[in-house]
Amino acid sequence: MKYVLVLLMPLMILACKQEKKSTEETLAVLEQEKSSTPADPKNLSIPNSCQMFTEDKIKQIFAVKEGSINIREAKDPGNSSASSCFFKWTEPHIDNAGMFIQISTNPVYDEFPQYISDYIATKLKDGEMTMGNNTPTKFTAFDAGGRPGAYSFSEARYFWSIGNDYLIMVAFNLPTYDESRILAAVGQVAEIINANFTKK
Repeated sequence: MKYVLVLLMPLMILACKQEKKSTEETLAVLEQEKSSTPADPKNLSIPNSCQMFTEDKIKQIFAVKEGSINIREAKDPGNSSASSCFFKWTEPHIDNAGMFIQISTNPVYDEFPQYISDYIATKLKDGEMTMGNNTPTKFTAFDAGGRPGAYSFSEARYFWSIGNDYLIMVAFNLPTYDESRILAAVGQVAEIINANFTKK
C-alpha cells in the first residue's frame, strides 16, 4: 500500500499545481482586462436571457429525450440591471430539472466601476460566504467558452464576464450529473452565450 501512495504522490502534487496554475492564469487575464474602461450601464442593452437558446440547442446539450422545454422569463421589476430566464425540462430521477441564466450589468457603477471585472477574481481568491456556513465556499477557475470563469460545483453556480461590462451566471438543478458532465455542458452553454454577444 505504501508503494502505491509513493507512486501517486507526484501525480497528486502535479494535479494541485495544475489547478493552481489555472487559477493564476485566470486571475492574470482578469487583471489585464481591468485596464479597459467599463462602459456606463446606461449605455448598454441587456440581451433577453430567454433568447440565448432554442429548444433544439437545450435538447442537444443535455440529451433531453422526451417532452418539450419550458422557457420562462424571470422578471424582477425592481432590478433593471439584469435579465433572467428559467429553462426546465423532463429528466429521469430529477424533479424540476433545468438551468437558470442571468445576464447583468454593473449595478453599482457610480461607486465601483470595476465591479464586473473584480467579481470573478474575488470568487477565486476569497470564495463566497453562504448562509449557515462559517467558512467560504471555494470557487474553481474554468474555461467558460474562451472566457475566464469561476464555479462552485457544490453550489451549482458558474460565473464569467464579457469584458468589464456584463456578468453571466448560470445555475443548474441537475443533481444526478457529476462534475465533469456539468462542466462539459456549461462549456457549450458559455460558447453559445458568448457567440450571441459577438453578433451584437
